This record gives sequence, C-alpha cells and structure tokens, in this order.
Amino acid sequence: MFVVTGASSGIGRAVTVALAERDQSVLAVARDSNRLSQLAVQFSRVTALASDLLTTEGVRQVVDACAAHGSLAGIVHAAGTLIEPQAFGAIDTGVLLDEMRVHVMAPIELNQRLRAQLSRIVFLDSYSSNDLRVGWAAYSIVKAAAQMAARSAAEELRDVQVIRAFPGAVRTPLVDAVLNSPADSPTRRTFRALQSTGKLHPPDEIGEWIARLLLDTSDEELAARPTWQYGESF
Repeated sequence: MFVVTGASSGIGRAVTVALAERDQSVLAVARDSNRLSQLAVQFSRVTALASDLLTTEGVRQVVDACAAHGSLAGIVHAAGTLIEPQAFGAIDTGVLLDEMRVHVMAPIELNQRLRAQLSRIVFLDSYSSNDLRVGWAAYSIVKAAAQMAARSAAEELRDVQVIRAFPGAVRTPLVDAVLNSPADSPTRRTFRALQSTGKLHPPDEIGEWIARLLLDTSDEELAARPTWQYGESF
C-alpha cells in the first residue's frame, strides 16, 4: 500500500489516481472528505482518510490507519497549504507556523513513526527553496525548510529509498490565483510566459511521473541520483 497526503487536489490527487490506475492500493489522506470520497468511489483500491496534518491527532490517525499493514510500499508527501505570496516585512508568523507544521513537521513525524514499515519516501521539492522571488519570502522560507528535511532524510535514513522530486512549474491553485490576479507582478509574468511556452505542467503529468519513479525505477537507479527533475530521462 502507498500513502499519499494532500490527495484531494493538485499533485497529491494526481499521484493517487496514477497509482490506482496501475492497480496499486492507496491510503488517500486529506482534509476534504467529499473529494476524497469521490476518489474512493471511482477507484476500489483507494481508501479515503479525512485527516488534518496540521494537528497531532491528524498525524496519529494516519499512523493508526497504517498499523494493520506490515509494510508500506511508500509515502508521498504532497500535503500543503495555499501559501500566499508575502514579502518578508508582511509575513504573518502565526500563519507561517501552521504552514511549517503541514509542509515540514508533519512529514518528519510521519517518517519517524512509519519508518519501520516504509520502503520509499517521496518529497516534492521546489526551486523556490533556493531561488527567492521578490515578494515570496514566506513561500521560500517554508520550501527551504522542507528541502532541508528531505535532504536530511536522504542522508540519514539509509534503510529507506528517499526520492527528492522536482516537478517544476505546475498548475496548482496557487499558480491559478497568481495567473488570474488583476494585479501585474513579475511572478505573474513569469507564470504566463511558462504557460505560453507549454512549461506550466498539468498535475496529472506529474502524478504519472511520480508513479513511474515509485513503480518502475530500481533501488539502484534511485540511489545513484540525489534528485529527480521532471522532464529528465529515467
């Protein structure tokens, strides 16, 4: 069984669908119970778990749901919050803490508590962790912390295959909000340029790519590469 967090939308949903279409059992975790239920109805191999990873109870629910399984094929950390673009001087530290809990702390705790059962762990990495966009300080701070968690896991969890996957620019709700914003900004111009050149990827393409990493890539191939970037050959 695979565990996919953030499974109700975006990349998480796309990964869930891609795995289910390849006859894999998936524990689909997200807060939106209605959208999760739709997935479970559509795919018999999908089990829906409505859980909020912002809370300790939410993390415990995921661990408890996995307890009946002697081993897990892998976990995909796709849960996230809609991190609003904020300049450094405008960061709401209370909101930032919640975002850190979902993007960084929950994956760390799940990895710790499920480690004995896991074979593979997928972290979704971001170029924003290294490349600061003006006005996006909050986003970059969270992504930088998430990247360091992924790098630490890859270095220290030697008995698990840790996959750091860079999906690139994906048509997520945040990207849609920027594209549809009436206010012009360097970020909106960047996303529109990516869109016009076909480099703004739909989530289903990324979901299929991650499924290939999980199902079609050997341990030796994974161990030989510290990161994987969408569009590169396997």
